[in-house]
Amino acid sequence: MIAFSSLIFASIILFIPLHGLSNRLDIYNSFLNGGRNSFQVVVNIIPTIVGMYVAIGMLRASGFFDFLEIQLDPFLSLFNIPAAIVPLIIMRPLSGSGSIALLAETIQYFGPDSIEAITAATILGSTETTFYVVSVYFGAVGVKHYRYSVAIGLLADLAGIISAIVVCKYLFL
Repeated sequence: MIAFSSLIFASIILFIPLHGLSNRLDIYNSFLNGGRNSFQVVVNIIPTIVGMYVAIGMLRASGFFDFLEIQLDPFLSLFNIPAAIVPLIIMRPLSGSGSIALLAETIQYFGPDSIEAITAATILGSTETTFYVVSVYFGAVGVKHYRYSVAIGLLADLAGIISAIVVCKYLFL
């Protein structure tokens, strides 16, 4: 199995330059232009990334996540949903690294085999960083009209969250 996947990867690596050569492209200059353009993309998205991390840091430092967890606990306990996953549910559409940090805190506090940690990890794998993708990637390629993309992305995140909670509740409780 490993040899087959290595063969596929090697064929992709060989296909790209061979395809360029067969179309009589200057592969080296194309590579340099791509590198030059990617550097400009990185420079353009740095303010967006910094702004997002500052906003997330402010939310965490203000105690907003703790407050929300306390407020939603009575409602969530009716459905046997751990309130500890509320900060992750809010953070996941915003930041991947922030979500991973919250997952690590959940695992450290509740233990790796707890329903909270298993549900949080499943949510992390079932959802996407919707606002990050829209702000960084759409901004990098110049997409101006992304309203429906955000709505569909958040709807997909909600479906992933609900599915993760239901699956973990029935498989691990």
